[in-house]
Amino acid sequence: MHARQDPTSESHSQHRRTYPLTTRLLSSPSLSASPYFPDLVNVINRAFSHSHVHGAGYEIFPSALKRLWKPEQLGAELGSEGFCIIAFSSEGDGGHGRLVGTASAKPYHAQKAREGAGGELNLMFKRSVANKVVDSSETRDEEALPTWELLAMAVEPDLQGQGISTQLLGLALEEIKRRVAAETRIAKNGVRIFISTMKELNEEYYLKKGWMTTDERRFPRGIAGSTNAFTIVDMVRTI
Repeated sequence: MHARQDPTSESHSQHRRTYPLTTRLLSSPSLSASPYFPDLVNVINRAFSHSHVHGAGYEIFPSALKRLWKPEQLGAELGSEGFCIIAFSSEGDGGHGRLVGTASAKPYHAQKAREGAGGELNLMFKRSVANKVVDSSETRDEEALPTWELLAMAVEPDLQGQGISTQLLGLALEEIKRRVAAETRIAKNGVRIFISTMKELNEEYYLKKGWMTTDERRFPRGIAGSTNAFTIVDMVRTI
């Protein structure tokens, strides 16, 4: 489940200044013990609330709705194999300032969504076990590739539009490739990356980044407290 990504950061020209970041990589088991964890949860929830109230030009969910209904939820979603990249604004002395964004991912394992595993809203973003990727890339035997999924992607609302999400996405993909290469030594054959996100907020962004939509699920107004109908899309890209 992703907060809205920056449409203006789709491509960085050489003339655009990249927002200076300092990043830290945390494994899922170390998240809750990190001193940055409370700020991380707050950034994710603020970005989620802002995007679902303002991102589509109309309110989809009320501002009181949280992405993480309890702090432990992020670690539970990432499992034991996931990771989280935390980004801070860079300071001139080489240190870091405020926490401004995050990206996280984990190996994908097909499983049925369970009631109670993150609440009704979280279950809607669970990729269907029956959802089969059908496209020309199957001729490359894509089903046999290592598969990961991106989870929480978020940037502080007042800093969106400055390319932070694009930087975080690139770092997350590089970390996935590094881990696959270290574990299987077949990263040169590609890695398949899944995303499940809200069509009204993020589909266009990820299409421009090379993802392809493979399935969508429409939900009526009122479900999970929504104030308008919305659509969840499943997307895939091979890197």
